[in-house]
Amino acid sequence: MKKQLKKLLKPVDGVLRSTALFRSVATATLSLPGSKSKRHGHVLLAPPGAGNIGDSALVESFLESVDERVTVVVRSKSNFTLDQQNVHVVEMPHLLYGRLPWAIRDLVRLSRLLDRSTSFSVVGADIMDGAYNPRASARRAILSRLALRRDTSSRVLGFSWNASPEAGALREVRAASQAGVQLLLRDPASARRAVKDNLSNVTSCADMVFTAKTVDSDAKKKYLAHVGDAPFALLNVSGLLRQSQDLTEDYIAVIEHLRVLGYHVVLLPHVVKPGSSDLDAVDAVAQRLVDQTNVTTIRETLRPAEVRGLTKNAKVVITGRMHLAVMSLMAGLAPVTLASQGKVQGLFELFEREYLCVQPKPGMKDAIIEALSRALDDGPIDQERLAKVTNLAELNFAGLQSEGSSTP
Repeated sequence: MKKQLKKLLKPVDGVLRSTALFRSVATATLSLPGSKSKRHGHVLLAPPGAGNIGDSALVESFLESVDERVTVVVRSKSNFTLDQQNVHVVEMPHLLYGRLPWAIRDLVRLSRLLDRSTSFSVVGADIMDGAYNPRASARRAILSRLALRRDTSSRVLGFSWNASPEAGALREVRAASQAGVQLLLRDPASARRAVKDNLSNVTSCADMVFTAKTVDSDAKKKYLAHVGDAPFALLNVSGLLRQSQDLTEDYIAVIEHLRVLGYHVVLLPHVVKPGSSDLDAVDAVAQRLVDQTNVTTIRETLRPAEVRGLTKNAKVVITGRMHLAVMSLMAGLAPVTLASQGKVQGLFELFEREYLCVQPKPGMKDAIIEALSRALDDGPIDQERLAKVTNLAELNFAGLQSEGSSTP
């Protein structure tokens, strides 16, 4: 029994020791005397990206809302396509994921960037509570705290916090908040959990993608010209959910239901990357369809503005990815959304449409169809409520705009 317990605890112990060592080295590096350079602009620590449309939407919304120059720190420049005028992309491949001998070089480069900047912002999203990668979550929190030692303001932008955060991530995020890092929780449920976990400096806001302004009005013509004026439904099949359970039969039943209602069904991947690709999940469903009539699969990885161009014209959205839900809500649609990691419930609490959140499990087709029926009966999202949520999302950027500027 003792041997089995040691085997189970070994990975956990490895994460704790690795995090403690990183914390020590990062503290020493970021506590060294800095330069007296004139400060201007901001540093943004980006999420993973690499085929994740939601990650791209988060970074782009920050760049649209902050008017000064932004240095975006990424793992690889190939992970994002950023063509805004006010951006400088810096590659630090080992900062969050690398071993210490290589991470030290990136820590030194980060400290120099912070010496020239007025703020440090970490894209929090769903990657702070340790649910996906405890070591990287802890490092993000450590860096947000140590940025304060370079005399920059520091914040973690709109993020979810689940009911059972990983212990190491919780400890580091709590330490960061107690040191003065501003924590911006992107939904009321996450904010309540954060307070319950004794996190300090908590602001309840909304996901910053709600502030995005660009919409590609030609997206429907580019990808769905053959659909003509027929009403269409966007259906996302999550590759992440597919890793843990087979929901293919439920998706097929939902597609049949949508076609009976008169919709052309558009299968839309939102994350296309090795391991949990929505495109693989979409293909698995499409291949099982006996009748392909009125079904289109979009195989390209769209830009966020293109996705918003499609949601602007869609009549129905069913999704396993949160940011497709966000961009649907922006268009006034009520998206039926499969819940994962506890991050969706709070989103719909903001709109008093909690019934749109469906638990992903075999047999879920009935719950999806019921939620869709109710959404269609309730009609579009209330524009006044959407405006209030957008205002909450603007809190992510409070204090980051130049004097005299404001975000529309």
